Amino acid sequence: MVKKEEIQQLSERIAREFRPECIILFGSYAYGTPTGDSDVDLLVVLPF
Repeated sequence: MVKKEEIQQLSERIAREFRPECIILFGSYAYGTPTGDSDVDLLVVLPF
């Protein structure tokens, strides 16, 4: 499983490098129910 801190660090890096309008975490990590097989689902909305 991926630690909460690792998801935060990845989101911060994406924010610095791409300046998205928003980053949305969804799926099992967003619901707080990840398992050992779960991946991290991030939706990155970039300006048009």
